[in-house]
Amino acid sequence: MEEEEEEEEEEEEEEEEEEEEEEEEEEEEEEEEEEEEEEEEEEEEEEEEEEEEEEEEEEEEEEEEEEEEEEEVE
Repeated sequence: MEEEEEEEEEEEEEEEEEEEEEEEEEEEEEEEEEEEEEEEEEEEEEEEEEEEEEEEEEEEEEEEEEEEEEEEVE
């Protein structure tokens, strides 16, 4: 009987360890996913900023052109 009990205990311990490992892996995966999402968000923000800058530049150029045209008219 003793041996059987010991074996059972060992099995239980192994199972617990496996479960813990699985949980850890899952946590790691979740963390990785979160990091990826954050990176994506940052990239998107950067792109948006770049677009805004480009738009501003274009507007400035247009304004300059308009001013030049007005000067020519005078």
